[in-house]
Amino acid sequence: GTIVDSESKEPLPSVSVVIERTTLGAATDEEGYFLITDVPPGTYSLKASMVGYAPETKEKVRVFVGRTTTAAFSLLTSAIAGEEVMVRAIRLRNVIEEPLLESSGLELSTTVVNKLEIRRQGAKNIIDALEYVPSALVETRGRKVKQFFSVRGQRYPYPEYTVDGAWQREFHELPYFFSASDIEHIEVIRSSVALLKGLSGLVGIINIIPRVYREPETSAETEYGTYNTYRLHLSHGAAK
Repeated sequence: GTIVDSESKEPLPSVSVVIERTTLGAATDEEGYFLITDVPPGTYSLKASMVGYAPETKEKVRVFVGRTTTAAFSLLTSAIAGEEVMVRAIRLRNVIEEPLLESSGLELSTTVVNKLEIRRQGAKNIIDALEYVPSALVETRGRKVKQFFSVRGQRYPYPEYTVDGAWQREFHELPYFFSASDIEHIEVIRSSVALLKGLSGLVGIINIIPRVYREPETSAETEYGTYNTYRLHLSHGAAK
């Protein structure tokens, strides 16, 4: 059979044609032709449908043994009625003028690195433990091999450090005073406001949660490097 547009008389491709109450059907080609084979003899209802057009059904289409039955459709365009959509807008504050407040477009993002992940990484200190945090950058420079941690491309000022929520202002040597074995987990809290204003307190916070000791424990660690350099770390913890 053939299927065309009722107004332009142009052939319609990709129209679905099915014989109702059966599993038989086909789709029209680029010329608007369709072919359904292996149809048992009988009388059928043939339905043609396509998005944007009203469906059309041919009733009492008879199929005979050894003969080809043809059917022609002329589909009418049809508007598609959709559900009502309501769009609302709200005015957000100016983050440039009020950088100390978070807006819905600059939400905080937090990543937690637990002690199991720290152990799997073989981390020795805090910076080592943060190496695989998303959007993080670990920068090493200077003859003392200092390491700096930053997030979201903000190299300076660097994030501030807190220990169990207590702010350690301008204490960027803090990572070297903690051995990885002394840490329960680390929380990396990011903020995008710093990218607009460059305020260190808004770059992010690295909150270190120390390990809670169940019984007295003392540990010592030594690291050796080139040019006879080394680093010693001694820690002691006990239950309260």
